[in-house]
Amino acid sequence: TGFDLVEALCLGFFTALICLGATGTWGMAGMVAFLAFRAWFELLRAIEGKFGAIACKPLIVALGAAATLGGLAGRVEGLFLAIGAATWLALALPMLLTRRPPPLHGALGAAFGMAFISAPLGLLATLGVSAFGPYAFFLLLLVTLDGFSEGFGRLAGKMPIWPHISPAKTLGGTIGGLLSCLALGSAIRFLVPSW
Repeated sequence: TGFDLVEALCLGFFTALICLGATGTWGMAGMVAFLAFRAWFELLRAIEGKFGAIACKPLIVALGAAATLGGLAGRVEGLFLAIGAATWLALALPMLLTRRPPPLHGALGAAFGMAFISAPLGLLATLGVSAFGPYAFFLLLLVTLDGFSEGFGRLAGKMPIWPHISPAKTLGGTIGGLLSCLALGSAIRFLVPSW
């Protein structure tokens, strides 16, 4: 079914993230840039759908994706320098190129995108480059939480947590996923103490 295909794609995606993290800096560059590009594209598309056109959209998407690559230096300072420069350029260049101030929704979208897309992806890249063990540990816990939450939600999930926000999230799935994540995390810390 279509749902099994989505599960297989997600598992393959997280496996690729772990494998690319093991290859080092340049192995992660393509994956980080792709994730950032897709996230930026979807963010600006959603903002345009709600509020109208954004000036220099391709430029802002490219700057947001490029900012995450600062994390590949393996140091947080390099990442924040790249994010600061990309934010300034994403706010200033549309004004310089169009010769008028950009709409507020475009400027706010650029600023919030840097904080909520570029910074977390860049920090994940920094972690993957500088300390592979914690990076792999984090991704394995993330996959465990997601997968087991869904599984327990299907088995024991009858009571939704937030029906107006996410009707598929259940109390049984949340508790089952959390306990599974804690159990796997404890087992991994015991079996691989260097992580």
